[in-house]
Amino acid sequence: MTNGADPFQPAAERAERIRLLVCEHAAVAPGKVALDSKLRSDLGITGDDAVELMSAFFNRFSVDPTGFHFIDHFDWEAQVAQGPLVIAAMRLFSNEFDTAWRESKKRESDLTVRHLADCAARGRWLRPQYSAPDRHPANVAAALNVAFRKSAALLSSLFFFAIGIVFPCAMAVVALAVAVDRGGIWPAVIFLGAAWFVWQQLRSARAWALEKTRTPPEASST
Repeated sequence: MTNGADPFQPAAERAERIRLLVCEHAAVAPGKVALDSKLRSDLGITGDDAVELMSAFFNRFSVDPTGFHFIDHFDWEAQVAQGPLVIAAMRLFSNEFDTAWRESKKRESDLTVRHLADCAARGRWLRPQYSAPDRHPANVAAALNVAFRKSAALLSSLFFFAIGIVFPCAMAVVALAVAVDRGGIWPAVIFLGAAWFVWQQLRSARAWALEKTRTPPEASST
């Protein structure tokens, strides 16, 4: 990858190509994406979709990604449910982690299409300004959209929590009870498998929490 934007490409044309790239990864009609559209809150881009979008952006527009910290702008896939639980526990038992977590929240920002265009024009990643979430929607339609997204996120969290934690824990308890009561190898195998699965889910969530609080490389803000 070569650093720097194509000096022969007009800025407006480059911004339009970036906008269409975002439309492609957000799976929305081009008319619904503007330069000031926010990737996560407006378009719902996060997780694997965000990984693919940013990878395509850096490569297609020859942008140096130094200083880009994915988790300051997006969430990892399937960390919606377990992550907050692990973070709450780690903040409760570790003052050091709690301080690091508070600092990480100050780095959060919701990227816009316009910011990607600015980075492409400079040929390097630019540190965006902190952008607090919108707490006062501009109109009824925006308020309904926010309410819908929050409801969908809550249902998704409950679903992944049930699938990733509650169901395997219940399976492990039942298998352990059967193994103690009746013996046999298969209940023990099921118990160990379910316990291992839950452990891996929590371990992944812990890794996400630690990555979230990691101090990212310095990036230019201008």
